[in-house]
Amino acid sequence: KTKAASLEDIKNLNLWGSELKNVSVLACVPNVEVLSLSVNRITELEPFGACRQLQELYLRKNEVRVLDELDHLISLSSLRVLWLVDNPCADVPDYRARVIAKLPQLHKLDHNNISEDERQRALSSAPFPIDPVMAEAESAGDPKQAATARPPPRAPSSTSNSAPYPAPPASAPPQLSHETPPPPIDPSAKKEAIFKYFIAVMALLGELDDEALRIVQTEIAQRLSEK
Repeated sequence: KTKAASLEDIKNLNLWGSELKNVSVLACVPNVEVLSLSVNRITELEPFGACRQLQELYLRKNEVRVLDELDHLISLSSLRVLWLVDNPCADVPDYRARVIAKLPQLHKLDHNNISEDERQRALSSAPFPIDPVMAEAESAGDPKQAATARPPPRAPSSTSNSAPYPAPPASAPPQLSHETPPPPIDPSAKKEAIFKYFIAVMALLGELDDEALRIVQTEIAQRLSEK
């Protein structure tokens, strides 16, 4: 069992398959390095911008519709691994090139590593035509999605061979951790699963210090006020 003196000490957080949509609680774990949040209902990536030390982000099978949500990850200079496959945004034309152009610090996108050649081609291809989903939002008059439809043009990339972002080592690349999803929950056993979560939460409370407990108390009060 991992003992965390406070939420700021958490480095690896696995919330795979938890039906999560609101992940604003990530502001309480600013030093997390690996986040496994696949198979949830996440639509917005703004909360991830608070995780300044984030290195690996697993978001398979969520509900992210537009690649402009990646703007919230641009400042995460340590981010090296991103999984977005099986999100609606992964179906847009030139998906890989668009993601790499927005986040050139990545070393791996979904199943495949990013070569320096692929990175440079993506950077030289930007800006891309408007995202089809954003175009649909504009025509439908959706101000929230259409406000940032077209990203600002990037300056032309240098013809120098020097790369602005370090490429993965040619040999013996670092072994990055992989998410380990728990077995899927049978819908008929949902009440039993909730009870198990309750037990897990109660056990975790005994591992937290006063500051962390106050954070949990504030979050619970806020959630109850929203009911």
